[in-house]
Amino acid sequence: MKIRVVLASIVLGLLAQVQVSAQVVDCVCDSVYSVGDRVVLTGDSGLGDLPVGSLGTVVCGSNAFGANLILVDWDGYDGGHDGNGFCTCGESAGSGTSNYYVDCGVIQLSTLIECACDLEYSVGDRVALLDDNVAPGLSVGTLGTVVCGKSNNELQVFVSWDDWGNGNDNSQYCACAEGSLGPQFSHYWMECDQVRAHQTFEVENAAEFYDALDEAGFGDIITMAPGNYYVNGDGSGVVVDE
Repeated sequence: MKIRVVLASIVLGLLAQVQVSAQVVDCVCDSVYSVGDRVVLTGDSGLGDLPVGSLGTVVCGSNAFGANLILVDWDGYDGGHDGNGFCTCGESAGSGTSNYYVDCGVIQLSTLIECACDLEYSVGDRVALLDDNVAPGLSVGTLGTVVCGKSNNELQVFVSWDDWGNGNDNSQYCACAEGSLGPQFSHYWMECDQVRAHQTFEVENAAEFYDALDEAGFGDIITMAPGNYYVNGDGSGVVVDE
């Protein structure tokens, strides 16, 4: 069993404090997970009422009988068990009926930002700025990448803005799903209503173009295949000359 240990000293109290981080689940899944990691279901769990996209928390691992399984405490699930005594690394067992073993191949670490913005963003999502009065040099439509979220005092996401350097690197306030920082001083804490998810639409004909227009929002990009385009005589829209 692997245990990561961080040692810190408190000089004024003449004390030594040891903080033990989460236990690595090192008997299965190539030691990718630790107890307490948040994971998302990406494949068939074998349970009809546990759909792809379900979120849960790692409890332990089991290689009993040659298995390669992770016991996960699944959010909102009540058709499981407490591990049935088969945990071989990590915590000894779960509790209640929200736990169920799944194969390592059908989960991955969750990057969903669960502490802010109604679960709308994940680490790495691209967003567009909606507010012109956030910080000097940041204008409406600027694109950026989500780093993490926080829920203390205000619900916010930390965004690394493209080609901008008047911000901060205050990632110590990240409370969930912390990702890698972008360029130095490119970051700023954003209110949830100051950004929106950014999308790029690739269209190849007139029908796709109008569908994209209907779905696109502020800051989105529509890319069009090479061709001849013209505006209707009444100015009502763009037509692709096919």
